[in-house]
Amino acid sequence: MRSTSKNKSLEPVIETNDEFCLSQIWVTTDTGNDVNSIEAGWQVHPYIFDDNHTRFFIYWTTDGYMNTGCYNLICNGFVHVSSNIALGCAFSEMSTFNANQKDATFNIHEDQSSGNWWVQLQGIPVGYYPSSLFTKLSKTATSVVWGGEITNFKSKERHTSTQIGSGHFPSEGGLKISSYFNRVQLVDENNMARHPENVEKRVTNPDSYDLRIDNNNYDTNGYCFYYGGPGYNDKCQ
Repeated sequence: MRSTSKNKSLEPVIETNDEFCLSQIWVTTDTGNDVNSIEAGWQVHPYIFDDNHTRFFIYWTTDGYMNTGCYNLICNGFVHVSSNIALGCAFSEMSTFNANQKDATFNIHEDQSSGNWWVQLQGIPVGYYPSSLFTKLSKTATSVVWGGEITNFKSKERHTSTQIGSGHFPSEGGLKISSYFNRVQLVDENNMARHPENVEKRVTNPDSYDLRIDNNNYDTNGYCFYYGGPGYNDKCQ
């Protein structure tokens, strides 16, 4: 997945320190209040990290974000094994608007012998969530989600200007303009990687942020979509 930005810091713009933006993978069992979720991706989260840098993060919950779970190693749960990748580390290279691009590869997969859920960054195993941590993901996952998300506290009594991704709509242009996911795959019960099927597109506020599936480059980039937006604008109040 990739983020590009037009501002000087090359980071997505966050309006207030208590808001955040992120781009991630969700692996979930989404039934009722007993939602189990494992998440991994990048985020800009000033409240947690005390800066506006784009950082690698993970998250988990077993009760729909009510009482269990946390980011990174804030609570017990994740077993960190990598000596090369720190949870919460800042990306040293960022894409530039309409110029050079940098990619990051994220992976969440279940070890079929132990049932533990491993997280990888750039193909390097970072660590795992033990199967015993979960009530439902210890057995199976029912959905996988890819995309972006922000918080919107409307501190100025309007929609926030916190960006998703590059802050540019897919309609403004694809590669080098809008953020994107490419080569999106999932691993089935036979441990075979395949393209996602029966995909449901969800955009909660298309005047602020949007998503466009790219079918033109399917042969070269696999399943791919562009996403992002500026938040507050003339059409989004």
